[in-house]
Amino acid sequence: MGEEAMARTVAGAGPSRTNRRFLIIAVLLAAVSAVLVYAKIAADDTTSGRGAATSDTAQVVVAKAEIPANSLITTDMLEIRNVGVNGIATDALSDPASAIGRVTKYPIAANAQVSLSAIVDTARPAEALSELIPSGKRAISITASQIGNAGGLVLPGDYVDLVWVCCNGDDLISKTLLRNVQVAAIAQTLVPAAPQAGSTEQPVPGPDGPPVPDASTTTLFLTPQEAQIISLAEGRGSLRIALRGDGDDAIADSGTAILSDILTPEEVARLPQGLRPEGYQDVP
Repeated sequence: MGEEAMARTVAGAGPSRTNRRFLIIAVLLAAVSAVLVYAKIAADDTTSGRGAATSDTAQVVVAKAEIPANSLITTDMLEIRNVGVNGIATDALSDPASAIGRVTKYPIAANAQVSLSAIVDTARPAEALSELIPSGKRAISITASQIGNAGGLVLPGDYVDLVWVCCNGDDLISKTLLRNVQVAAIAQTLVPAAPQAGSTEQPVPGPDGPPVPDASTTTLFLTPQEAQIISLAEGRGSLRIALRGDGDDAIADSGTAILSDILTPEEVARLPQGLRPEGYQDVP
């Protein structure tokens, strides 16, 4: 066999030049794919994790679990996470120290960013009632007692319904006049909240506060019209406070309760026309 034929035989035994090119390209593509996958995983870990922020992310404070409204924020409720800069809330906090010791205005969902607008500093409460009155509201006081004030256990910042019992010893009518109004003060104890500075929001009470069972007055935040209604009703009968549960803001009309088993036309006739129950306006 000649040298030329032998060279052709040896060349034919291995991969062709074209096949070797394809093999090299495949290896390069695999290497590039591996690098891209690794970079994507690293980027995801940085964005959702707790490591150092990058140029496209920033650290924000988030809630580990849901934080209810009116809750005192503690260290174990919060953690730091890196979030894409396009997904950061306008007033999101970046330092947990800015939230610890403050109180939530409303619930903060698990994994949600903690924003400055969602918390209030009740450690420095207002010194005067006028600092707490929401814009458009008035503070008006009614007579309080343990019987009429849920056993003296209503606290400043609680939300209540006002039940009117009429009239002057003759308990003929019981009607809920106002619903879901906030207690501004019990006696001289104010809502332990930061000043509102003209805000329309209701004050946010601190999580703790001692009851004042011997209080003689309860002060409420009402609209001017509600203040007129309460002033008229208290002059014609007595008011009792029905305490609401935390987060219960339902407004349902409970109607008017009448002690029909002892109600007589003569007793109805003693009521002013504007305060008579439905169906009794024409009683002489």
